[in-house]
Amino acid sequence: MIPKIVEKDGYQFRVTEIKKQACKGGKNIRSVVIGENVTKIGASAFLNCTRLKKITFQSKKAPKFGKKAWKGIVKKCKITVPKQMTAKQLRKLKKAVKKAGAGSKVTYKKK
Repeated sequence: MIPKIVEKDGYQFRVTEIKKQACKGGKNIRSVVIGENVTKIGASAFLNCTRLKKITFQSKKAPKFGKKAWKGIVKKCKITVPKQMTAKQLRKLKKAVKKAGAGSKVTYKKK
């Protein structure tokens, strides 16, 4: 899970970005929850996470994705978004996920 806030030395920091190649090649990653403050996912962040089959976004807005951010994940991956996400944001997310390397067999669900 990528949290929305992390705490260090008594200070709280908002997690707004997943850096490039953060989880690249993570063979044991099966699902990921992207916190609501994340606005950018870097290039190759989840490249070749071959067992990643469930992605949950907690934000109502679609984040930006770097090249190949989702390349190599399970082809029939299931993506869940909040009910409050607008149709426009969902279309934007679908387009961005596909461009970032996920296959066309990805399914989306509002929850």
